[in-house]
Amino acid sequence: MVRIITQNAPAGKPARKRPQTKAQAAAAEAQKEARAAEAVRKLDTRRKVVIGAALLELAKRDPDAAHVLACVKGSLTRPADRKLFEDLANG
Repeated sequence: MVRIITQNAPAGKPARKRPQTKAQAAAAEAQKEARAAEAVRKLDTRRKVVIGAALLELAKRDPDAAHVLACVKGSLTRPADRKLFEDLANG
């Protein structure tokens, strides 16, 4: 009978972790913080997209929202940002 071993550690005993150096521990902590920051940025971006889509849809039905949208469009200063909204009505 052939037995296939999937781990180097003996069965029933957890594998021991190598102790990390200070540099490795710092790098692991930095990576953990970077992942957390990325998650926060993704959530912020998603919120902006959803709010923007909601405002665009509301502006189609509500004159007050259309006015808010026109104010927002008027406050854009970068040409690339303005170009994104050229196809929308001026109201």
